[in-house]
Order: sequence, then C-alpha cells, then structure tokens
Amino acid sequence: MRTFIAIPLPGELRELLANASDKTKRACNELKTVSASNIHLTLKFLGEIQEEQIPIISDAIKRACEGIGPFSLVAEETGVFPDLKRPRVFWVGLKGEIKTLHLLAQKIEDRLAGIGFSRESRPFSGHLTLGRFKLAPSSENLKKNLDRFSSAKFGEFSADRVILYLSELYPSGAKYTVLYEHKLAP
Repeated sequence: MRTFIAIPLPGELRELLANASDKTKRACNELKTVSASNIHLTLKFLGEIQEEQIPIISDAIKRACEGIGPFSLVAEETGVFPDLKRPRVFWVGLKGEIKTLHLLAQKIEDRLAGIGFSRESRPFSGHLTLGRFKLAPSSENLKKNLDRFSSAKFGEFSADRVILYLSELYPSGAKYTVLYEHKLAP
C-alpha cells in the first residue's frame, strides 16, 4: 500500500487554493491540478508499506508528536519547483510557526529512520502542492501567473493533526484514506 504522512487543511482553505490552481491551469494548460479534497501538507512520503507496518508507523508518529501542540501556519505566495525554466510542481508557500513545522517534520523523519525508513536526501521544504506540469509551459505565461499570486494570502490554518494516509491512484486522480490520525497536544 502506497502511503504518506501529512497535515490536513480545512475545507474552505482547500477551495481557495483549488481556485488559484484552476486560474493557473487556464493560463498554463500544461498543469495537472490537484483536486481540492486532496490538497494537504506532506510531512513524509513513505511509498509502499505492508499492512502489518501500520501499527509501528502509527506509534512512531505518536512518539514524534510528543510535546508538540497545535500551531498556526499561513498559506501565501506561489512558486514552482525546481525553477521557472524547468517547472515540475506548482506550490503555495507557508509562513507562521515554521520552526515548529520543521521540528515536527524532523522528529517524524528521525522516528521513521529508527524503524528502517530511508531519510530524505533533500531538506524538508514545507509547501502545499497545487499541481504538476506535464510539459513545461510558456515561461512568460507562467511568470505572469506567479506574479498575479506573488503577494496572495490564501489563509491561516491550525496544524492540529498528523495523518497517515493510504494513497490509491486511479485514472480520475488519487483517493486518500486515513489509516491513522494523531491529534497534536502539548
């Protein structure tokens, strides 16, 4: 089963973000957008796991979250990875209690490494993926679109839960199912 660990977003924020990705798709039709219901803040992509690993991973998440209470993040500004010349991912950045977000991501990374999961080769970069480019769009169209959202503040949200999701891929898009949920409490 294909899995990842993430922080969910409130529905109204997901709708605002989906609206921005739809506007971007109209400007750059090479963009394949993420459906509103699937927009989340990924902490760690696990890939394929066995069903019997769920309790061990759940315990690692629970332990990683110890001492971390709910914290506030703000979704604002847009960008692309890796750069404008070779865009692959369209994202929205995060501000707010970023140190807490990085601490949580690092604690999850450390706990999972302790049970045999590989560490990420790149440093954690908290963001919200709104879409992926199938082909590189016109850099002029893309730059105009990014400029349109350069100072956009989509909204503030409370990071109050960490979820282990099952991700099932279908031609119509991904379907996510909650396998384990941990509420943050100081």
